[in-house]
Amino acid sequence: KVKLWQQGIFVALTVYSLVINLRPNLTVENVLIDGPSQFVIEFGPHTSYFFMGLVTFVVMTLTNLISMRANSSKLSIAKNNYMIAGILVFMLSTAVIHLGMTYFLGDFSLTWLPPALSISEMLFVGYALLTSRFYSA
Repeated sequence: KVKLWQQGIFVALTVYSLVINLRPNLTVENVLIDGPSQFVIEFGPHTSYFFMGLVTFVVMTLTNLISMRANSSKLSIAKNNYMIAGILVFMLSTAVIHLGMTYFLGDFSLTWLPPALSISEMLFVGYALLTSRFYSA
């Protein structure tokens, strides 16, 4: 069960994210396109807070998945391990590329990489959820 304080943080960050992304110039001020994979994004004043909110969502998700392991069977623990691995691969690659490379260094040449790595997340999570190996005796 999701705790009340987690629900409050989720609602607050979701509303905040919607507001700052729907109002102009709060997260993105300008985009200059020179060619394929050659562009510059001028970030707005709320971009860093938006990214901190995303990191908060990831931490809350991983915390909840890890806490689910405490009173679980070996089957549930194995499924959680695959789901955690998939989420970590995708979220860490997204954070490194989108936060590190694009936001801090201003290099947008590798923005295609996190969607490509989401295939690995799909494989880990899909394997955990769909494989009969977890359901056989």
